[in-house]
Amino acid sequence: MLPVGAMGSTITFPGTRQVWYISGISRNKAQLLLLSSPNRHGSFLIRDSESNKGEYSLSVRNHAKVRHFRIYKDPGGNLYLEKEHTFPNLEQLLAYYTVNWKAIQSPLLHPCIQKRSPETDQWERPRSEFTLWRKMGEGCFGEVWEGMWKNTVPVAIKIMKQ
Repeated sequence: MLPVGAMGSTITFPGTRQVWYISGISRNKAQLLLLSSPNRHGSFLIRDSESNKGEYSLSVRNHAKVRHFRIYKDPGGNLYLEKEHTFPNLEQLLAYYTVNWKAIQSPLLHPCIQKRSPETDQWERPRSEFTLWRKMGEGCFGEVWEGMWKNTVPVAIKIMKQ
């Protein structure tokens, strides 16, 4: 294992792949992933921080919501969520909060399961085939619009959030 201070903006864990670390995903993508099946209450992941390059965030599913925690780095390179509990690496931080989860009010029960992205199915069409008229509604995963397909067929169009 590398000391945290030796790591750059991406993590390399010699000899092992940490299933709880997912590189290059946004806060929104982490939320969609954690809320999707087969993930459930207590699923978690660590990702690169979007706002603080070279730092990390912990995202945890707590029932039907996802909570995000910034993982801070002190001047000595130790990591923490709470200043009074610092750790030399992510593994020890996770080990502590797996046992002491009440401090963050979200249990760390299962590393997030990443499903392979499905191939485009026959119902997914390029945006260029549609004309959007009016937004009918929106939810956690996207928007529904009234519009036309190929300028001939009236349709309801679901646009997934990125």
